[in-house]
Order: sequence, then structure tokens, then C-alpha cells
Amino acid sequence: MKEKKTIAIIGATGNEGSLIAENLSKHNYRLILAGENTEKLNTLKYSLSVPNTKAVIEASDREKDVSWEADIIILACDHETEKEIA
Repeated sequence: MKEKKTIAIIGATGNEGSLIAENLSKHNYRLILAGENTEKLNTLKYSLSVPNTKAVIEASDREKDVSWEADIIILACDHETEKEIA
């Protein structure tokens, strides 16, 4: 069986990030949602997990740390945050 790719979405709670997360949650990926607001992250995680019971979705408020686990990193954040992460 093929191993699931892990995708980290940094800035997942913003408009763009949440749309990307919603689309990817319908496929066979392990998603790590990252952002600064823990409450928004948990709400997003729950809203994506309910219709996609087989989805593997995690949430973290440690944006810089999630990159180590990911095969693919999607930056859906503002330019200043991108510079900080880089």
C-alpha cells in the first residue's frame, strides 16, 4: 500500500489556506494545518474531519516546526510571515 504524503499548510486559517485545506482533505493526504490561532485551527480541523472521516488531519500553532514532517509545504500566509519562516 502506498504511503500517504504529508502536506503542511502554513496559514491554514486564512481564506486561501482554508480553501486549500478543504480541497486537499478530500484526497489521500495527511494534512498538518498550521497557524497562530489555536481555536481557529481546531475549528477548521473539525469542520474538515466530519465530512471526510478517513482524512488524517492534524493542527499545530507551531508554524515553523510542522515543516520538518511535511513532504510538501504550502505557504498560504502574508509576505512578512513567509520571511519569518524562511
